[in-house]
Amino acid sequence: MITYADKEAFKVRPGIVDTQKVTAANMNEIKSVVNAGINSTAKVSLDATQIAALNITPVDLVVAQGANTIIEISRCLVVYNYGTQPYNAESINLRYSTNPLLTATLVSSPIMSATESRYQPLSISFFSPLTDITNDGLELIASGDLGATGDGTLDLYITYRVITLT
Repeated sequence: MITYADKEAFKVRPGIVDTQKVTAANMNEIKSVVNAGINSTAKVSLDATQIAALNITPVDLVVAQGANTIIEISRCLVVYNYGTQPYNAESINLRYSTNPLLTATLVSSPIMSATESRYQPLSISFFSPLTDITNDGLELIASGDLGATGDGTLDLYITYRVITLT
C-alpha cells in the first residue's frame, strides 16, 4: 500500500508518501506499512486429472515466500467450468502447506457435483488454534475422493499479500 503523510501530524493513510515529513521518529511507522505487503493475485487452473487426484496430491497455489514472512489471504474467486460429467460431492480446501490444521473450505461439495458452470467469490477465514505459519505456502487439497468420472475444470484466483515480520 502506498501512503501519504498528514501535514499536521504524521498519520499513515492511503495515498502518496510525503517525503518532506519523513523523520527518524516516524520511520518505524512507515516501515510497518511497507512491510504489510502489496496485494497480489495468483491464478491456478486445474484440469480434470488434477481435480480427480486432489485428495491424494495437493496442488500449490502460492509458494512459501521466505524466512519471516506470512501469506495473508484476503479473498478468492472460484470458477468451476462444467464439462459433461459432475464430480463426487466433496469439498476442496485451502490450507497452509506445513500446517494441515489451518484449513478453510474453498469449494463446497455442491459446486463440484453441479451439472452447470458456476463461480463463487469468497472471503477466507481459518478457524484453528494459533499455529506458526511463517515461511509457509498455500495449497489445495480435497476432503475426499472427487471421483474419476468428472471432467470439468477449475480456475482459482487467490488475492493475498506477503507480510514480512520485523
